[in-house]
Amino acid sequence: MNAVAGRLPLLVLVLFAATPAAGPRQASSFQDLLTRLADAPAELRAPAINHYLNLAGSAPLIEGDTVVFLAEGDPGRPPRIVGDFNAWGKDTPPDPAFSGTMTRIEGTEWYYARMRVDRGARIQYLIARGDRQELDPLNPRMVEDSGEKRSEVWVPK
Repeated sequence: MNAVAGRLPLLVLVLFAATPAAGPRQASSFQDLLTRLADAPAELRAPAINHYLNLAGSAPLIEGDTVVFLAEGDPGRPPRIVGDFNAWGKDTPPDPAFSGTMTRIEGTEWYYARMRVDRGARIQYLIARGDRQELDPLNPRMVEDSGEKRSEVWVPK
């Protein structure tokens, strides 16, 4: 029996104690998931995140007035979130409170960033990896603006 299979009861506890409950785009609590992951063995963290996202249906996650962006990335070149809220990652962002920097979830190649927004906000964004910017592969919502495709999230009122 391998180490992951031997810890399956813990994995089930981690996964189902913090699963999204409010619908396909709203998580019950991303912070709760982070807290539980901190106590989980490193080899169970990425599978738990993948399961959580599968239950959520897509990302970013919306928790009230907070959007939680998630992306996998290389620790040597962590991903960033860029959009009109931070001048698409150039110059000085209009809102210095959100630079787009993502935080690594320890023991995984997953990163997250939280951004407080007004209810009813519509956000267009991309994931930056070094000099390259791309659509969010976890978000099926996409718009075309000024000839460029961008990921989009709407925050309910």
